[in-house]
Amino acid sequence: MSGLSEEKQVNVSGILGSCFHSFWIGDEDWEYDERASLQAGMLTLGGNGSGYLVDTAAHTGYVRIILEHLEDPAAVSADDWDDVSLATLVLSTNRLYAASIGGLGQALELHLPNAGLHTVRVSGKNRVEDERSFDETAAAETYLIQIWSTSRAMQPQSIRLTSDWGQEQMMHGESAG
Repeated sequence: MSGLSEEKQVNVSGILGSCFHSFWIGDEDWEYDERASLQAGMLTLGGNGSGYLVDTAAHTGYVRIILEHLEDPAAVSADDWDDVSLATLVLSTNRLYAASIGGLGQALELHLPNAGLHTVRVSGKNRVEDERSFDETAAAETYLIQIWSTSRAMQPQSIRLTSDWGQEQMMHGESAG
């Protein structure tokens, strides 16, 4: 894990495993719901409502993750990211986790100023099925997960969905996994 001290931590980055086309973001205590379907392009609400499964092109393999805390929302350049989704998330602690649901790689943990209601923006690029995803050093599929405190809950929404993988998943209405 990289980043600053717990009190002033701004970002964390690393390699995380994707299993059954997904990884988890949210509270440490997560739950998968087989009945859930894709919402907002890349996000599927977890079974207990404490986070989201992020849909990946890699069925089983490694993806690059950047967790970033923002004081205020920043604009996302449409040129930099293929797919962008936005949702709110209630965290029971002041920590955001990104974890593999299949045990590949170490979980990432971002220390936030507070628990409670947050907006999370998930941006993805290089979302293509690729045999290189089994090599930690060559994983190209990348996700930027930005989070900031908010006072208003909102429905998950897809801001941008231009990758072939994302469009195919939405066209077929498939769930993550």
